[in-house]
Amino acid sequence: NILIIVLILKPLQLNFLFLKTCLEMKFNNINLPLIILNLYNYSNVKNLNQFLTENKIPGIHSIDTRAITRKIRKFGSKMALITNDPNIDKAVNKINKFGAYEDTNYVNQVSVKQVENHISTNSKFKVALVDFGVKRNIIRLLNSRKCDVEVFPWNYNFNNLDLKKFDGIVMSPGPGDPKTLLGDIKGLKKCIENIPTLGICLGHQIIAHIYGGETFKLLFGHRGGNQPVKEIESGRVYPTSQNHGYAVSDKNFPAELNITHMNINDNTVSGLKHIDKPILSIQYHSEACPGPVDSEYIFDNFIDLIKEKE
Repeated sequence: NILIIVLILKPLQLNFLFLKTCLEMKFNNINLPLIILNLYNYSNVKNLNQFLTENKIPGIHSIDTRAITRKIRKFGSKMALITNDPNIDKAVNKINKFGAYEDTNYVNQVSVKQVENHISTNSKFKVALVDFGVKRNIIRLLNSRKCDVEVFPWNYNFNNLDLKKFDGIVMSPGPGDPKTLLGDIKGLKKCIENIPTLGICLGHQIIAHIYGGETFKLLFGHRGGNQPVKEIESGRVYPTSQNHGYAVSDKNFPAELNITHMNINDNTVSGLKHIDKPILSIQYHSEACPGPVDSEYIFDNFIDLIKEKE
């Protein structure tokens, strides 16, 4: 199983709503250990220990989170573990056995193993969702827009997908380096070139690779719910939720794609669309729950592409 270590730097802003959201949005087979310091919020209805125990989440406190953050800022994201064993050498050996983050296919651990269906009331459209680690709110937002959603494992042979059954494709977010997946993705280019497609986060990166683009590892990634992204066409800037360690490179950018959004902090590519096919994608999480919701319009744009194709 994957373990995500969440480093909390602003304890007064953390409450159980945030923790419940972590549980709601977690991938299949993922637990959320938390590194926490002096947590308190007036709205809490139970103490933190009760909440973590009920949800089987390991926790640790009295940690210098700022010192850890300085190391991450200097040396980049690192593999880590929480242990009660005082033998440091033993812990380091265990970490070394994890292997390099960029060489590990984490998607295979979080994707569904068989096809799943999520039916909408009064449905008008049917969407195939490629599960690289989908969050439930993506399915909810599609259902709320009258889309039945059929979820497929990431390594499904999409050469066998009956495109006549579907109005669109969504390529979900997920963990890890997209390059670890490319050799096992079958038939996706044929699919996305024939019906409207929306890519989110990892799905966005894979679309770039499909057309010959490149991705690169960020030093410590884009994390948090206030990453500023500029929509190039309108000039409007949106606060966005982001949690990724890789980005699409604007060097040797594919001629078939246009850049639609940029991250203002570092000018990395945050959105793209195909020049003449109904394909669009974003690097950030427009489905983020509890927010910000400013970018949920991307789902409406996707539905517009479906309607135009009818």
